[in-house]
Amino acid sequence: MSGSLKIYIRRMEDACLAFIDRSLGYPLEKKNFKKSHGYALDLKDPRSFNQKICWKKIHDRNPLLRVLADKYKVREYISSTLGEPAADRVLIPLLFATDDPRKLPFDTLPDSFVLKSSHGSGFNLLVHDRRSLDRAEVVARCGAWLKTSYGVRAHEWAYQRASKMILVERMLKNSDGSIPADYKFSMFHGKCGFIQVDFDRFGAHTRSLYDPQWNKIDAEWKWPRGGDASRPVCLDEMLRLAEKLAGSLDFVRVDFYVVDGKLYVGELTHYPERGRGRITPREFDFELGRLWSLPTASR
Repeated sequence: MSGSLKIYIRRMEDACLAFIDRSLGYPLEKKNFKKSHGYALDLKDPRSFNQKICWKKIHDRNPLLRVLADKYKVREYISSTLGEPAADRVLIPLLFATDDPRKLPFDTLPDSFVLKSSHGSGFNLLVHDRRSLDRAEVVARCGAWLKTSYGVRAHEWAYQRASKMILVERMLKNSDGSIPADYKFSMFHGKCGFIQVDFDRFGAHTRSLYDPQWNKIDAEWKWPRGGDASRPVCLDEMLRLAEKLAGSLDFVRVDFYVVDGKLYVGELTHYPERGRGRITPREFDFELGRLWSLPTASR
């Protein structure tokens, strides 16, 4: 069976399973939630943070969500929200974009760069040495990304009509050559509820949680608890930009990187961990849920 046929069959399976799950009242989504968290998914009166993420996936149809979930179109949103001069300072440099991976300009790209798709999560490749790259394999992998629908089975609506493009971005590295930590700001109604710091996402992944004043939170979210992170020098600037980018949204996560003191905006995310990232203690899951008021007109 060819790779293209396998991808087509998987797309049809995903669409059918999503349709059946939706028609029956989301039994599969509820099963996955219970398996992840140990308590039931209540979509009629969601109270916890994770329950509300799942509610958002299934019910929130704000058109802006699709713009922000699109890794190409979100750059325009950031520019229009912050203004072009400010956006140019914080956006990760985009080296190339195409809907045809065969057009990737390998010969003119820098020695290291990042490849990603515009329409999903996890479709990325860190290239540390262009000279040792298997170009045919990379083109094939990118082509497979573009043929893959993202978010259908898990009901992640915002991703389902995103543009399908391959983006080439500059690889961010600290002066010692290491990949920078991720600073992710969970914004509730325009205000920061908590900050997660993800270390070594492509290796021994750990995660530490902080409040907006940079007090460490005694809780764990999906990944093992990490060590102490120094308070970023640009924390106030990240909070200010996150508030601007969150705007009037009821919830969004705004991601940043800090490279040797310079700040970059990463992605804007609506459905962190698909609503399946266990939070311990469980009480903290519900404490975060109290920060988030869902649109009453749609409930």
